[in-house]
Amino acid sequence: MLTRSRSKRPAAEPTVPDEPQSELDDLAAAAEAHRRDADDARSRAVQARADAEARLAGSRAEAQRIVQAAEAEARTLTADAAAADREAERADERARQYAAAARLQAQCAEADDLVAAITTEREQLGARIAALDDQTEALRSERGNLTEQLATARSHLDRDLIASLRAKIDATDDVLAELAAQRKAPQDRLTAIGDGTGRGELFDALTAARARASDLRQVLNVLDPGRPEARADEFLAIVEANRQRIAAEASAPARPPRSLVTR
Repeated sequence: MLTRSRSKRPAAEPTVPDEPQSELDDLAAAAEAHRRDADDARSRAVQARADAEARLAGSRAEAQRIVQAAEAEARTLTADAAAADREAERADERARQYAAAARLQAQCAEADDLVAAITTEREQLGARIAALDDQTEALRSERGNLTEQLATARSHLDRDLIASLRAKIDATDDVLAELAAQRKAPQDRLTAIGDGTGRGELFDALTAARARASDLRQVLNVLDPGRPEARADEFLAIVEANRQRIAAEASAPARPPRSLVTR
C-alpha cells in the first residue's frame, strides 16, 4: 500500500512591524531633552554649590570682620576700663587724702582749743595767785607795822594796847595762813600746767598741736604741691639733707694718703 508523503511547509518567520521614523525621532528628541535637563540640573547644582561656597565664604569673611572689629572695640573698651580703674584709684587716693586732711584739721582745731583752754586757765590761775600774793604782801606789811606798834606799846607798858595789838597780830597770822592755804591749790595746778617750755600739760598740749599741724601741712602739701608752704618745705628738706651729708662727711675718718712704692 503506497503511502503519500506530505511535505511540511516552512514555518513563517515573525515579522517586526516597521516603526515609523517620526516616533524614533521623538524618542531621540526626548532623550536629548532629558540629557539637556540633566546637564542643566548639574549646572544649577554646581552653581548652587559655588553660590553656597561664595555665600559661606562671604559670611565667614563678614563674621571675621565683625569679630575683628568687635575685638578691636573690646580692646579699646578694655583700655578705657583700665584707665577708668586707674582714675578711680587716683580719685580714691585723693578722697582718702582729703578725708585725712579733714580729720587732721578737726584734730588741729581740737588741739588748738585745748591749748587755748589751758592757756586761759593758766592766766586765770596766775591772776588768782597774784591777787592772793597782793593780799598776803599787804597783810605782811600790816603785820610788820603791828609788830612795831607792839614793841612801842611794850616799851610804854601799855597793857591794853599790847593785848589789842597781840590780838590783831594773831588774827593777821590766821588770815596769812588761810591765804597760804588758798594759794596752794592754784599754785599746784599752775605747776602741773607749766609754762609751755618744759614738762607740763601746756607743753604736752602744744607738742600735740604742733604734731597735728605738721601732719596736716604734709597732707596739704601732697594735695597741692605748688602751694608756697609745699615749696618752702621742699627747700628746707633739701637744705637739711645737705647739712646731714656734710656733717656725715666731716665726721667720717680721714683716709690715709696713698704711698707710692718704687721698685
